[in-house]
Amino acid sequence: MLALDFMRQALVAAVLVGIAAPMIGVFLVQRQMSLIGDGIGHVALAGVAAGFLTGTMPLVTALIAAVAAGAAIKPELLMIPAAICASCAFMLPVATAPNAIVFGSGEVSMPEMVRQGAVLSFLVALLVATVCWWLLA
Repeated sequence: MLALDFMRQALVAAVLVGIAAPMIGVFLVQRQMSLIGDGIGHVALAGVAAGFLTGTMPLVTALIAAVAAGAAIKPELLMIPAAICASCAFMLPVATAPNAIVFGSGEVSMPEMVRQGAVLSFLVALLVATVCWWLLA
């Protein structure tokens, strides 16, 4: 079973987590913060689930959910705008399928795509933040 490369990497990762997790746990217990760490961990797991269910980036949604829980605000106030903005990444050729098609045609250069995409991405992020603040706040 350890002949497979990914199994060896999984074993190394499990050993490293097995070493690091108890150290963090002891630190939290000594600082009398164990319930805070447990709660934020469970919120981060919900963020991972939300990322998988919505088809966006699970690691980032977990991070956003954990930050929102630590700041004592509703996670959806940060997660909904982040998920929408992640779906509107117009700057790079691999960001969306239409971008890849347009870039593959050879009619649009990379600097032009980045220049136009940066403006469009900024405007979409501003629009999403304004609408989400208005609807969710």
